[in-house]
Amino acid sequence: MKRIIFLGLCAAFLLTILITGLPEGKKKAADSPAAQNSFGRPAENQEGAPGDGPGSGGAGDGPAGEEEIPPAEENPLVPDFTLEANNGEEVSLSDYAGKVVILNFWASWCPPCKEEMPEFQELNRQLEDSEEAVLLMLNQTDGQRETKEKAEKYLTDNEFDFLNLYDQGEVGYEIFGVSRIPTTVVIDKEGRLSDYVLGMTDYDTVMEMIEEAK
Repeated sequence: MKRIIFLGLCAAFLLTILITGLPEGKKKAADSPAAQNSFGRPAENQEGAPGDGPGSGGAGDGPAGEEEIPPAEENPLVPDFTLEANNGEEVSLSDYAGKVVILNFWASWCPPCKEEMPEFQELNRQLEDSEEAVLLMLNQTDGQRETKEKAEKYLTDNEFDFLNLYDQGEVGYEIFGVSRIPTTVVIDKEGRLSDYVLGMTDYDTVMEMIEEAK
């Protein structure tokens, strides 16, 4: 009976993501540039951070340690998607089945996105030859404030060579409900939502999430 109730809650959580987006996060530290949400793993001695990311529900609002991340096999499956990449090819999430996938939602007009870019460049270099994880940068291309041309110019001018996908709302908005950037999502080897960060993050934080998602 308890398992049936738990599975029902997981289904409800996935429905909430699809309707309202990822829950509001907590800052990793008051003086840290990383505004982190730990998927039910409360940050120590921090209150919720309204406005740091999409969604309206606060995660980990109770005392530290009150909530625990569900077992990986119970986390919601992320729907497959296909987007055009900056190399001219179409890339699907399912192309990386069996790997941990990191998604970073960004735009060239976004100062926090640009500030964390060197961290993701270093992460990409570390993962280039990895058989366990892959980084996909998802440019939030609305055709006005952000265009493919603006994104490519920014990447070229700054010599960033990671794979960039053009997301016109199919993934960031329709799947995750992302309304503020940057946002970083980690998907485990089974294709399930493992962890995410609302706001800026860094190399060490993402590497920690990758290890936990393996």
